[in-house]
Amino acid sequence: MSKASSRSSSAASSTLGLDGLGDLSALLETPVANGRPLELKLEEITEDPHQPRVEFDEESLAELAESIRERGVKTPISVRPVKKGGAGYMINHGARRFRASRLAGLESIPAYVDDDYTDEDQIIENIHRDALRPREIADYIGRKLAQGKAQKDIAKGLGKSKGWVSQHAVLLDLPGPIAAAFSEGRATDVTAIYELVNCHKEDPEGTESWMAAQEISRGTVKQLKEYIATREKTRGAPTKFSKADGRHPNPDEAAPAGTLRKPLIGVECEQKKGTLLYTRRPTKSGYAWVRLHNTEKEVKIDKIKLISLS
Repeated sequence: MSKASSRSSSAASSTLGLDGLGDLSALLETPVANGRPLELKLEEITEDPHQPRVEFDEESLAELAESIRERGVKTPISVRPVKKGGAGYMINHGARRFRASRLAGLESIPAYVDDDYTDEDQIIENIHRDALRPREIADYIGRKLAQGKAQKDIAKGLGKSKGWVSQHAVLLDLPGPIAAAFSEGRATDVTAIYELVNCHKEDPEGTESWMAAQEISRGTVKQLKEYIATREKTRGAPTKFSKADGRHPNPDEAAPAGTLRKPLIGVECEQKKGTLLYTRRPTKSGYAWVRLHNTEKEVKIDKIKLISLS
């Protein structure tokens, strides 16, 4: 290149303001420019104290840590710069990989920096990976409700229906027996729990008696719901009388108020509480079928004690 050309090139660079860029080739090699993740030291990273996921299975973490020891972290985590409180990064998502890497004895982890990340993005990412437990989702919804956000707006932000949000919101204030069943793992389906809460509002005692003996699922709760609806309808039906004398034309056919069409018969047997399966025919005389917790069995009638009728 001639000196004139060189001077011309230098002048052009100066005019365009390129001198301030420094080594352009070095810039093109940065992780941001070429799409490669950064390799960040674990000590520079902190977990988000407000992240929706709060429960981590220790056995699963140990298995992931063993895999990381052998093969490393294959999927980078996502972090954002800490804007308050000094240098470092906070996890957007990937807390499980971060914890497993520490267990594996690693000093660093691959990570992408994304400072345009919100708590809404966190829960969406976890929901669509089925990584959140119902209670964790409910806690997130509870925080948003406490901030004055409407359920329909929460649903829109998460890409879910308002009904889905309502079902999870119910978990924030469960009646005692249902809360116990939920914490014990007897009731895990959010839809079934939502319907069970509605049944409890209609008939607390009957629902609690039913829960003591029944497996809780969408199907069984649906049966309970139908039973309560049928019973309430029967209780509320007016008694028909003859216009002639104000009496029922056939007293033997008159249904007394509160007739139970499909009663729920609570029993006690073998020191356990359950329900009598009176519509199921026994295989031998002197026996009856009962449901005790999640088990159906045939027992001697004289061993069965009637404890409730609803």
